[in-house]
Amino acid sequence: MNAVLMVLLLLSNAASQPSVPRPVRVAGPGYEGAIVSAEELRAGDPQHVTKPASLWTPTEADIRDAEERLSQYLKSSEATAALGSTRIAPELTRYYRQYWGRVVRGQRQVLIQFFHADSSAGKRGLWYQGTLVVSGGGYQFFRVSYDVRTKRFSGLKMNAPE
Repeated sequence: MNAVLMVLLLLSNAASQPSVPRPVRVAGPGYEGAIVSAEELRAGDPQHVTKPASLWTPTEADIRDAEERLSQYLKSSEATAALGSTRIAPELTRYYRQYWGRVVRGQRQVLIQFFHADSSAGKRGLWYQGTLVVSGGGYQFFRVSYDVRTKRFSGLKMNAPE
């Protein structure tokens, strides 16, 4: 049932630069993911599409804080409207994550990208190898932003269907 996905793994620059840190694996009750450092994000963006100053590296404490609030957020009317009748909420523990730090309108946010364990990215461990961007795949991939100051989520988006 795995969809044909266009998966872009931006490892070439990060892998060729030994000083660029690899993602840091984090896990807690009901989640497993990888913190992608600002340095790795910059190395994977040689054209500087993203302004370097708009990137930062979240801490494990930032991740724990977001994860502690995530289930409750997914029960909110905002989230249920965005997710519809998908299996995302009941299968949340089956999603691997990547955590990216970015600054939006002066506020530090953690962009959390989700990769279902049954997807090719999940099965092959691509979520832990480096910066990963996926197009398509529907409910197997989604993302949300978490504001570390206000402790609120926003921008919940599921990938386009296969």
